[in-house]
Amino acid sequence: MKSNTTFKLIISILFFGNMCFNCIANETIRITLQTMSPSFHIIATLGEQFTVDWGDGTVETFTGNGYPGAQSISHYLQNPVFCPANIVITGCTTDCIFSYLWASLVNKFDASEAPSITYIDLSNITHDYMILSYLNLSNCSLLEFLSIDYCSLKDIDIQDCISLKTIHLTRNKLSVLDISSTVAEWCHAAYNCLPLSQLYPITSKLPHPEWSYNYKQLVATQNTTINKPVDFSSEKEFGGRATFFLPLYGSGPQIPALESDYTINDGFITFHTARPYKVYMENQNIIGADGVYTFTPVNVVAPVQEIINVPTTAIATIPLTLTGTVMPIDASFKIITWSIEDAGTTGATITSNKLYTTAEGYVIVTATIKNGLGIDSIYIQNFTIEVKPVGINDPTQELSNITIYPNPTNGELEIEYKNLLINKIEVFDIKGKIVLSSLFNILSAHHRINISNLNSGNYFVKVFTTQGEIVKKVVKL
Repeated sequence: MKSNTTFKLIISILFFGNMCFNCIANETIRITLQTMSPSFHIIATLGEQFTVDWGDGTVETFTGNGYPGAQSISHYLQNPVFCPANIVITGCTTDCIFSYLWASLVNKFDASEAPSITYIDLSNITHDYMILSYLNLSNCSLLEFLSIDYCSLKDIDIQDCISLKTIHLTRNKLSVLDISSTVAEWCHAAYNCLPLSQLYPITSKLPHPEWSYNYKQLVATQNTTINKPVDFSSEKEFGGRATFFLPLYGSGPQIPALESDYTINDGFITFHTARPYKVYMENQNIIGADGVYTFTPVNVVAPVQEIINVPTTAIATIPLTLTGTVMPIDASFKIITWSIEDAGTTGATITSNKLYTTAEGYVIVTATIKNGLGIDSIYIQNFTIEVKPVGINDPTQELSNITIYPNPTNGELEIEYKNLLINKIEVFDIKGKIVLSSLFNILSAHHRINISNLNSGNYFVKVFTTQGEIVKKVVKL
């Protein structure tokens, strides 16, 4: 007897549980509008009531007009704190269904709880781009028309939209578009970011692809370095027909790149010159009104290989200017940012490119070049600098502070440095020939020479001191 009662109880639970599972909730549409005066057009079942919660504490009730009586419903938000307007549209009974909705300036849209809807238009009528950051069309199996133009939409899932015939997605930012589960007859998705490999299955599915508009796609930018192949192999062939590739110079007018600037091999393009490019691609098996083609920007840079000529010694308490030569000479990015890796016992700090130290020892400095190895890839190199105590002169640093003026000059040159004794000066022309030589019997930190008799041009002045020699360039007017 007890067993029979338990069995009946289980059957009852399953029966009522199944009824609850299959019950249909009232249809609901959730929409966020970026405006102080939110409005939309909607078609609801004739004579059935629905509510609109405007998200600012205001809830209004409306009665559906039925097809084709689309109702224009609007509201004004009194307080800017409620903008964007988070709106919830809900049928008052299960008999109230929504078949049509139009709205502009949409941030978010969710029709997953409105399975009866057949027509959705979220396009921006002003053609101002609006970022549609969230879109939910799950359960919309009856949807036949969808228009989302000028919305900067980055992704879309229409797998549940099995009745969808007309698709308008012009001027968004889609890089993926799958219409395989739909019965699409029209697809307008021009000015997106769709590669040919995404467009081919779309145009192949449409009964009249020549009527579709899917032209001028700007695909995501590729970053690379010279002589490193860029993989376009997924775009090289469709339906047995090879894709036409044409690299263009990427800045200014669209000028075809010189053939010496690149090599194309089996869908891989290798660029031999550092500069911005755009790769134009077109395949004759992908058709549509006004043609179907894509552009892929490619930033090609010459990477940094090393930094040389960085100072190796410094004097404690005397600021040292950090400099370096970036190799190769034609590296795309050469701006060095200096930082301390390990100050050791030197108390080292860096301000801009000046190294300040307080005591002797060794300091490790880091040279960083943004984008030095390619876009978004930095180049880093460490250098060890010996810091000598105050009173010990470093010839390299001392000699670099010799001054020669005026430069350019019409005649006399002044050569001086208060802490060094100058004993000889030689002047060379650009061919290395000595054109003037002065040997001083009295050692001094200041000397004057006259080059007024020399021809105009560039010369090199070699200064001999008690600490070594240095060469500096001067111009004779």
